[in-house]
Amino acid sequence: MRSCNEGKDGTIITMEIGTKRTITHRCVIKKGSERARRAAAERNPVRVVALCVDDFGFFNNQLVRDFLDLDIPLTISVIPGLKHSTKICLAAAEEGKDILCHLPMEAEKEAWDSGEIPLIRTGMKAAEIEKAVAKALETTPGAVGINNHMGSKATADRAVMKTVLGLCRERGIFFFDSMTTSHSVVRDVAKEMGTSTASNDLFVDGGDGETRENMKKLLSIAARKGSAIGSIHVRPQTLEDLRWMIDEARKEGVEFITITQMIKRHNLAMAEGGGH
Repeated sequence: MRSCNEGKDGTIITMEIGTKRTITHRCVIKKGSERARRAAAERNPVRVVALCVDDFGFFNNQLVRDFLDLDIPLTISVIPGLKHSTKICLAAAEEGKDILCHLPMEAEKEAWDSGEIPLIRTGMKAAEIEKAVAKALETTPGAVGINNHMGSKATADRAVMKTVLGLCRERGIFFFDSMTTSHSVVRDVAKEMGTSTASNDLFVDGGDGETRENMKKLLSIAARKGSAIGSIHVRPQTLEDLRWMIDEARKEGVEFITITQMIKRHNLAMAEGGGH
């Protein structure tokens, strides 16, 4: 034994074991049973919110920098193939933000292409989808996942989503379903294919209700379920409202995490036998 130290509060003992020259093992002994620690965690559960900020790429101005400068974990969703897409991805990575490729996908009512990346349409062959997705990811370097821009028709199509989710699985990235339709098949197809996914709980701005009321609602979902994911957009008023939400979350003891962290949290809970 090379050393044995007791923590200041007397609940932790750290031992270092090894040869005269090298430490080979470090053992940490904590006072109290694992059951007691789990019970304490259940009494004071960590409540978390993940926010996805959509529609980056059209401009690269002070508003973009202000979002990236926010001192909370955020997931930044960048539309591929636009003038500023790659630059914003690189800037977001420097600020430690998660990056998603905000893939344009066919909607029920509207269908238009954004930039040089063709819309993912239900009439496309698998090879066409694969080519478009590969090109989209090239213009969004560092993307840890894909989420749909529009896509109410495409995300309800099993053939399209089987191809898209298959590409995600091959590349080791996840798909975040923006939930632009209640008919989405993303969760079911992902489960069949073993692809990591997450789903949007609430469109916070630009949808039904006032933005701050929706932010309160999202925090309430997190308080009730333990976690929640919301989608917002890169807009001046949303930035102001988000700063307000950050203060409200701190008052309520809700922490911000990225969608990557949310998926890992969910997977760990499932491995331990359930939970959110």
